[in-house]
Amino acid sequence: MTSFFAHFILLRRLTEQEIDVDLANAAIQAYLDVLQTEQLDTLVAIYAAELREGTAEDSYASFLRCKLPHCRC
Repeated sequence: MTSFFAHFILLRRLTEQEIDVDLANAAIQAYLDVLQTEQLDTLVAIYAAELREGTAEDSYASFLRCKLPHCRC
């Protein structure tokens, strides 16, 4: 279900429809969590870039830190 909402948000943005930034970020972040859990690493950067207002960098940096051998996330 998180995939549906993430893609629905991306479609609304593509068609320039209004959507609440916080709501959109929460839905995309939830999908990022699913991608990370399923170890779909190649998709994480793509969807993290869709986060707005500074959260994209924070989310992707957190993901990269979790890839370090000594880190537990």
